[in-house]
Order: sequence, then C-alpha cells, then structure tokens
Amino acid sequence: MEEKKLIKYGTDDFTVSINKNEKTEDWHCDWSCKIVLGNGKVLWANLYYKNDNWLAGKIKVDETKPVENKKEEEKEDDGDEIPF
Repeated sequence: MEEKKLIKYGTDDFTVSINKNEKTEDWHCDWSCKIVLGNGKVLWANLYYKNDNWLAGKIKVDETKPVENKKEEEKEDDGDEIPF
C-alpha cells in the first residue's frame, strides 16, 4: 500500500491556511489568510467581517520569501577569490 504524503497547508505549493484571530484591538483583522502559489510566492490576506454573511479584505505579497529561482542565482560564483 502506497503512503500518501501529508499536505502542509500554508507551506506546500498551491495551498491556503485561514486562521481566526483572537482580537485584542478593534482594528485587528478577524481572520488572517496565507496563500502559497506554485512559483514560491506567498500572499497574505487580512479579512474583516463586513456583515453576518460576508468577509472582505486586502491581499499583500510577501516580499521576504524568495522565489526558488532567486535562491539558485545566489549560489552562483561571482568570481571573487579569497586572498589568503
């Protein structure tokens, strides 16, 4: 029997993780959402209750997580030699 790989929501490509926030201030969002795309980009959404049946918010791109292609570029040798 073949074992299924466990999905890591909010970590693996093409997954989403939505979490209810325990608000301590009125301006804090009601729900936070992390979306991971297949190209390594991470999107964040802060969602707010607009009425009893509707949530809305804005999406932000996480610029701190590098796309996998950038990681490969950083590994390239820049030609500098250690002088000792």
